[in-house]
Amino acid sequence: MNSNDIVWYNPCGGHYVNINDSKTAKKKSPMKKTLRKLQNATVIEYNSLNVRQLAAIDIRNMSMWNKYDEKYKFLPQIEIPSNISLRRCHRQMQTYVAAFDYLHRAQLDWDYNKGMQQSQTSRELLTLRNNARSILCNIEHAVNNTTSKSKAARTINSLLISRRRMEKLLQFDTDIKKVSPLRWNKNADINDNNLKHISPIDLKFVKSRYLTYLRKFIKLLRRTTNRMSVPKNQTSKMSQGSTANQSGRKQAGNGRKNQRRQQRKQ
Repeated sequence: MNSNDIVWYNPCGGHYVNINDSKTAKKKSPMKKTLRKLQNATVIEYNSLNVRQLAAIDIRNMSMWNKYDEKYKFLPQIEIPSNISLRRCHRQMQTYVAAFDYLHRAQLDWDYNKGMQQSQTSRELLTLRNNARSILCNIEHAVNNTTSKSKAARTINSLLISRRRMEKLLQFDTDIKKVSPLRWNKNADINDNNLKHISPIDLKFVKSRYLTYLRKFIKLLRRTTNRMSVPKNQTSKMSQGSTANQSGRKQAGNGRKNQRRQQRKQ
């Protein structure tokens, strides 16, 4: 991959074929089948992250850092319960791919300027970036599979976040703009290129929030597909049965009241 590439663009590495040139164009896939497939793929990606091996960025006892929660709200989270939106998830996962990519660039730059080889932290950030990129690819497949083929390319293009906009969105303490490809075409002061520091709190929060995001994403996909598994007529029958039971209880109650009134009169 070219270092100037925008890594959250085209995560699957493919290219779109004009629908008019394709004789094998397929219809949209059923939403439930697509979401189930996305759920399974996300579980595999999540399980591939061996937390014990990814120990360079320590996220134990994150409650100690609660005072920084507000600062890192730019890192997306999923609310449970909520309705799933593949387009929203696509944008959110772009943010995580970009966050890991910029912090990886920054950490790598820091390592080399200190005369070190690639550190364990750099390797871990790269692993997390690649993981997020794989999940972004799976989400992109899901968007394409539930969108008419003639609109798929336009839909994805409308979701993409530009590099300039992404850099404004990522409000890290680490000065990620120092390692931005947007600076490469500028005559920046060489002495001003060196990073002053890499914030360990940035690293903790991006990793912790990403793993939390994945867990909630899997949970949301599971809830959504399970809900789709309940037939609509069964749901309506349950509702009708509940209404009938309530009506029956009211009638029985009224019957007992009338019986007591008659007994008093006698």
